Amino acid sequence: MVILPGSESVWGASFDDVIEAMRAQFDFDYYFLSLIAAVAIVSFAPMTIIGNILALSAFYKDPNKELRLAPSNILLMSLALSDLFVGACQSPLAAYYWIASFISKRLPFSFTIMLSLNAFVGIGPILHLLALSVDRFIAVVFPLRYVSTVTKKRTYVVAVCIWCYSLTVGLISGFLERVVSSGSLLAAHIVIPCALMTCLNTKVIFTTRKTPRELNANIVNEQAQLFHKRERKIVKLVLLVLGVFGICYLPWFITIILALTCNTCNVKVLVYAYGLTGILLYVSPLIHPFLYTWRLPKFRKALLYFFESNSPWWRFRNVSPKRQYDLNANTVTTNIRITSISNITLEKSPA
Repeated sequence: MVILPGSESVWGASFDDVIEAMRAQFDFDYYFLSLIAAVAIVSFAPMTIIGNILALSAFYKDPNKELRLAPSNILLMSLALSDLFVGACQSPLAAYYWIASFISKRLPFSFTIMLSLNAFVGIGPILHLLALSVDRFIAVVFPLRYVSTVTKKRTYVVAVCIWCYSLTVGLISGFLERVVSSGSLLAAHIVIPCALMTCLNTKVIFTTRKTPRELNANIVNEQAQLFHKRERKIVKLVLLVLGVFGICYLPWFITIILALTCNTCNVKVLVYAYGLTGILLYVSPLIHPFLYTWRLPKFRKALLYFFESNSPWWRFRNVSPKRQYDLNANTVTTNIRITSISNITLEKSPA
């Protein structure tokens, strides 16, 4: 089994060996593809940084602190921080790597560094999406246990664990260095979480299709309708984020599998497919923050407050943006807090 004709066997090859073989065999095509990838990555980075900074600002500047109450929002913000790291650190380094190799016709540094960083920033979003799927699974399938099971403190612990685990896997993949060993490790951290997410979200979809009375048999119908409607909105957002993840990651993953297993495939086509699908990986962190602000009204309102509080127009009018924010919101909304089958607490808070 070989990755490229005339290259070292895949079982003993390192990523640097593969890249050197690609450079030797494809020459102009390799450098041209590297330049295209670098330009695309550089063009995506500013929007990725701005979008995720705005999402984080909406979360931390929310005047009513409502966004911090939901554990799912904490996970979304941890995901936004991970995406911000992609735009601010990983993208510039990757662009420099490919541009420098195009200009000098040699690799600026070992690909092992890029491999560790790519594994770190690639596994983080996958684990965040898995955590969000588990959060929605508990909220929809076991609503009576959600409040006692999924707390803010536990959610913060999960977020920290995701970051630490992603960093550990990134370091291990760089230490292994070989295509098969590192590739298998990374593939396992893609296939297993995706399989779990598929199972969890399939169950969530079937559950949300039930009537509110079936879903909340022990709750009065009006409260069940409100609870069911709220959960469906959040589930749709999580599924939308997962859909973006699948569109961006699946083509790249399929290309990697074909490169490692298909001996009859056109290698040149695979190399171009690998480069183009690799660019798609940078689209996911670019789109994520806009999904939050578009799909969740509270994020939109908090983001509006952030802009207004930093606008000279509001200072000229001598109007408090927070007061205007409160006045524009609905006066009262009813949040369902389910603590047990027989104990249902209705909390009144600004919308």
